Amino acid sequence: MDVLIYQDKPNTPIVICSCKTSLRERAGQTYKWKLLLDLATADPKHLRNNPDCPINKYKIEYSSDRRIFVIMITADFYNEINQPQQRETLAFFNKAFVTDKRNKKFYLHAEPMSQMIPYLNSIYN
Repeated sequence: MDVLIYQDKPNTPIVICSCKTSLRERAGQTYKWKLLLDLATADPKHLRNNPDCPINKYKIEYSSDRRIFVIMITADFYNEINQPQQRETLAFFNKAFVTDKRNKKFYLHAEPMSQMIPYLNSIYN
């Protein structure tokens, strides 16, 4: 995590921001953490019905009254975001933002960085 956004109040969301200049290895590392977080916060009904689920196998647990959001922020210095594998990796995050203004067209699973504050406002009301 590069930036943690939270309020010191119970039941409020936690936002984890991973900030990368490129999407090479680091996006994959953050994606794996997001996947583990999704497993840890899975619906308990699913666990009872699927004893072979990785959540049960690895005994992944998370107990909190806070919802966690994972955001990817990238400068995309090497224009990797248009490569199919990188582009689809961004779909796993709650939101992805691109700071690169060279390309006026934004991407399938990312928004311009200027939309981050409105997104955070929607999370925190």
